[in-house]
Amino acid sequence: VPARRRSALTIRYHRLEAFEVWKAAANVA
Repeated sequence: VPARRRSALTIRYHRLEAFEVWKAAANVA
């Protein structure tokens, strides 16, 4: 897997993870 593609996938994963955390925080609040 090219480093560039891996980096893009990593960024996408972290972005999704952050969104899930934000939704959880919003639900609690």
